[in-house]
Amino acid sequence: MNKIYLFSFFLVISALYGCASNKPKNNAVQDLIAAHKNQEKYRSVMNKFITYAKNKNINEMIALTSKITIKKNGISLLKKTYKNTIVPEIKSCKKLYTQKNITRASKKLTGIGSGYIYNKICQKGNGETSVINIAILKENDHISLASIFVFKAKKPNKQVKIVR
Repeated sequence: MNKIYLFSFFLVISALYGCASNKPKNNAVQDLIAAHKNQEKYRSVMNKFITYAKNKNINEMIALTSKITIKKNGISLLKKTYKNTIVPEIKSCKKLYTQKNITRASKKLTGIGSGYIYNKICQKGNGETSVINIAILKENDHISLASIFVFKAKKPNKQVKIVR
């Protein structure tokens, strides 16, 4: 029986409904340019995490994980979840791409820090598809993985472990 480890409800809501920061927009073009440059730092952390998962480098995955997530779940649970769920899921992807609807999350919304929530689509060789939801947030001036979900598209009744 798979245990499901839930992370804060507000991140799920933001991922599903695309909630964004309430920051007033003075110059929309400048804000878009700044957000794009800023997002690259977050995307880089996500891509490193995925690369480490593909290479089964659990310790480096932990190093990219939020200190709050580590404290809340414990190193041993995270290592077990990464080893038994996240690594096999990511390694099984023949194609892994990011959906265009990237959610910008504010510190007010998350309670941890601002950042981005990415939805990666995993297409497998056997025809199955899953969605990997990855929240990368800035926590105490450090950009890290705050949570990761895996949703199986072909078997909606069977959820895999969720961190945070």
